[in-house]
Amino acid sequence: MKRSREIELQLRCAPIRKMVTPVTMLAGKGRSECGLPKYRSCTIEILKSIFSNEPTFMRSYYIISGLLCLVALAAPAVAERPYTPEATVERSVNTHDVRADGSDRETTEYVFRIETPQGISNNGAQRISYRSGIDDVESIEASTIKADGTEIKIPESAIRTQDEDSDGGATEFSDTKYKVIVFPAVEVGGRVRIRATINHRTTPFPKFFDNSYVLAPQWKWEDWEVNINIPTNLPLYVEQRGIVGGLESTRGGVNHYHFTYRSTSAKAPESGSVWVGDYAPLLYVSTYPDMVAVGKAYQDAAAPMAQITDRIQSLADEVTKGLTDDAAKVRALDHWVAKNIRYVAV
Repeated sequence: MKRSREIELQLRCAPIRKMVTPVTMLAGKGRSECGLPKYRSCTIEILKSIFSNEPTFMRSYYIISGLLCLVALAAPAVAERPYTPEATVERSVNTHDVRADGSDRETTEYVFRIETPQGISNNGAQRISYRSGIDDVESIEASTIKADGTEIKIPESAIRTQDEDSDGGATEFSDTKYKVIVFPAVEVGGRVRIRATINHRTTPFPKFFDNSYVLAPQWKWEDWEVNINIPTNLPLYVEQRGIVGGLESTRGGVNHYHFTYRSTSAKAPESGSVWVGDYAPLLYVSTYPDMVAVGKAYQDAAAPMAQITDRIQSLADEVTKGLTDDAAKVRALDHWVAKNIRYVAV
């Protein structure tokens, strides 16, 4: 009982983070008769002896403190659990050969090593996106590499084309499509491999080239690289974090950029965390210096389509006929648009 009172005094006086020490020292190692770890059994007995002669409000204080002690004691066991990513990026190489007008031919090759059963589900099928109006998929090679090294090549006829999913059934017109590859016989320890070449034959704005990469820390990145070969008359603006590299050489009027990243460790995802791009390694490249320049290019492209034609003017005159107040005219035009124009996503 005397020893219990000593523990009581230590619990009263010490900060919560230090309460673990006297309880653990008293308990020692091993397990109690009921099978619980000995320090937990001892903690329960100590709390019982303390509660017997204390006022109700002090008992509540000790209950809360005791529970916090148990949480603190259990925390190291939880923290020590190893995290295994569902897949590892064994190799990823992305190369852009940019033309003078900003269009480019992109070649991508990557190999994912499957680490967990969940990785089979999430990575056993891959999609390559492209825009049919401005892109040509020139070639795709894909295969499953089993854990014993056996390679199963996927025939071109087995690669399907899929339209972009509509958002909740909303009316939408899009030229975005996907090449869908379903890998056979995927297993833990095996790999999925893709090599694809896409010709981005035109650009949305004059001399506009851009790309972005965000490397999630939930994966291991054993070998990742990006190569950009771009004419010297096109400036390339670069923003990077955690990724090394930059302009490597200039030959024959072409600037050669090379970027690399490697990480052999992975971090478990956290529920409720901020967007991964706020902290993960990233690389942004563009021939436009900032979003203001992109907005200006968009405005220049859209301005001709916003010109008032004779037909539009005639319709506006008809809708506002007999109205003299500008506010009334605006309401009439707004009502006509709401009633007669159906909006869809394009």
